Amino acid sequence: MTWQLLLTVYLLLTTVTYLIQRQLGQTIPQYNRLVNGFFFLCIHYPLGLITAFIIGFKVDIGWFNALTLLAIGAAFPLTDMLAFRASKDVDAGLFGILTNLSPVITIGLAALLLSEKLTLQQSAGAVIIIFSALLVSITAYNRSSKNTRVGIMIALVSVALLGVDTVYESWILKRIGMGSVLVYGLGLQTFWMAIFAWPQRQHIGKVINRKYGPKVLALALSKSVKGIAFIGALYISKSAAIVSAFTGFLPIMIVVAGFIYLHEKQYLKLKIAAASTGLVGLVVLSLSK
Repeated sequence: MTWQLLLTVYLLLTTVTYLIQRQLGQTIPQYNRLVNGFFFLCIHYPLGLITAFIIGFKVDIGWFNALTLLAIGAAFPLTDMLAFRASKDVDAGLFGILTNLSPVITIGLAALLLSEKLTLQQSAGAVIIIFSALLVSITAYNRSSKNTRVGIMIALVSVALLGVDTVYESWILKRIGMGSVLVYGLGLQTFWMAIFAWPQRQHIGKVINRKYGPKVLALALSKSVKGIAFIGALYISKSAAIVSAFTGFLPIMIVVAGFIYLHEKQYLKLKIAAASTGLVGLVVLSLSK
C-alpha cells in the first residue's frame, strides 16, 4: 500500500497547488520565473537532497544517464512555468480536467517506449478520458475570450510535457534509482530553472514579501512534497501507466475545491460532468489487467 499512500499525498497536495497557483497566476503572472525559481532553488532541491541522503543514492550514474538528465532537465521547469502562465487565464477546475490528458499521453508513450503493454481496456479508458477533456475544453474554448483561449492552448502544452516528463522519469528511475534522480536529475532541473529565472533576479523582493511570500512558500512546499511523493510512487510501483491512471481522480477534487475556495462557478455543471466522466475512464484504466 506504500505507493497508494504516496499517491494520496500527491492528490491532496496537487489540489492545494492548483488553488494557490491560480491565485498567484492572476496576481503576479509577470514573476512566473521567480516564483518557480524560488520553488526549485530554495525548497524543492534542498528537500530532494535530504530525501536522497536518507534513502541513499549512487554516486556514479554513467555518462549516458548524466547527459540525458541534462538534456531533458529543461523540460521540467518549462512544464511548471507553462502551467503557472496558463493559470492566469484558465481557472483551476478547467486546468484540472485538462490534466487528465496527461495519463493518456503517459500510457501511450509508456506502451511505445517502455514496453508497458496497452490492453484493450486501457485503450477504452483512455478514449473516455480524452472525451471528457474535450467535452469541457472545446466548450470553454469556443465561448471564452482570446486570452482564455491562449491560456487553454498553453495548458494543453503543459499537460503534454507533463506526460512526457512522467515517462522519462519512470525510465530513468529504473536505471539509476530514486536517490540518484533526486540528487542529479533534480539538480539539473534546478540548474535550468536558475538560468530561466536569472534575468528577473532583481525583482525577488516583489515576490518574497509580506503580501505574496506566504502563498509563494505554501505553493513551493506543496509542489515539492507532491513531486517527491509522485517520484516515490513511480519508483515503488514500477509502472508509469498505472500511477498516472490513478491521478485521474484529481480533476474532481480540483473542480470541487475551486468552487468552494475560489468561487469558480463558470461551466460548473459541465466541469463536474467532464470530471466524473474522466473518473469513469480512470476506473477502467486502473482495473485493467
